[in-house]
Amino acid sequence: MPFSFAEYVSIFPVTERTDTLFSRYLASGGMPGAVDLPIQTALPYLADIYQSIVRKDILTRHRWHADNHFERVTRFVFDAIGASLPAGKIANTLQTAGVKISHNTVANYLDALAESFLFYKVRRFDVRGRNILSTQEKYYAADLGFKRAALGDAMLSDMGHNLENIVFLELLRRGHQVFVGKAADTEIDFVARQPGGATEYYQVAYAAKEPKTIARELRPFDLAKDFNRRTLITTDVEPTANLNGICKINVIDWLLEGKP
Repeated sequence: MPFSFAEYVSIFPVTERTDTLFSRYLASGGMPGAVDLPIQTALPYLADIYQSIVRKDILTRHRWHADNHFERVTRFVFDAIGASLPAGKIANTLQTAGVKISHNTVANYLDALAESFLFYKVRRFDVRGRNILSTQEKYYAADLGFKRAALGDAMLSDMGHNLENIVFLELLRRGHQVFVGKAADTEIDFVARQPGGATEYYQVAYAAKEPKTIARELRPFDLAKDFNRRTLITTDVEPTANLNGICKINVIDWLLEGKP
């Protein structure tokens, strides 16, 4: 896995501001070998790694020659991180744009992307029915640097989902089994099962200061109808707060909690 934010911070002088470092981390990921490079040098480096994975680990191994179709699907997934991505939806969207591609081909591409660990496929979990669902999986990038390599600066307009991606990777690092939660007609961003069996719920919002925003983010927690720990993670710069038993915490504080 790429560097965690705590590992990323440890590379730089202690005089560096953590908020400045986090902005860089959010925009270009934590791949070793790229983190301490100037962005104009880091991006070609990340692009080379990304293309190596695509061409050597995936296209060559599967003997796929229509790499322009594969590239379109890959870019589609990067652009839709955190969204439900059935193969049929991707195929239909591309077909509308004039790309001749079948649902089965897209499904094979998605499987290959997950097998190569370029993306993680995350299943949905019904928190009320207590069962894992077999449809509407979501995908998260193995590193945001690859998303930057694939989409260029366009990825900078999607900071909400980039933040969600960072939280997902950190939950994996902490040893959690991670699902997307379904609670009635809403979603909990992440259902995280700890190694010991305890379950926690996480919502991720880039900003959650307005009362309407906070109410929208907290509603799925209320619909879960249980007593599992709940955490709302944001970039809001304010002290950690308790909102009727729900912990609201700044993402940097959460990523660095327990670190010296």
